[in-house]
Amino acid sequence: MKGVLVGFEESPLALALTLKDPTGEREARANLGRLHVRCEDSAAALPFLEQALANAGAHEDWLTVVEVLLDLGRAYALRGEPARAEAPLHRARALVADRGMMPRSRKWSRPSVSWAPRRAL
Repeated sequence: MKGVLVGFEESPLALALTLKDPTGEREARANLGRLHVRCEDSAAALPFLEQALANAGAHEDWLTVVEVLLDLGRAYALRGEPARAEAPLHRARALVADRGMMPRSRKWSRPSVSWAPRRAL
């Protein structure tokens, strides 16, 4: 498919749609949603993330489902909606446990990380 990329270098979503590539489409939508979250524009992020979530679920791409659910939680938190932020986070945790991505018995806790600068050797 020589020449297909001409004019699409800056639009992975348009390319994925043209090629009818569901994997590329969900990755592009998820990435666009993440970029909007990073820019603190949750209103723009939500449609991309919700479409990526639907696509990932339909294609049983569970890792992407979990990642997008986490991003949805961040987007709702940015909007100041803590209850709506918690729902996708709980869904992500349940999916990880149900799909065997992590044993159910493992406790979820923050790792103990020291952010203190290392001493020079």
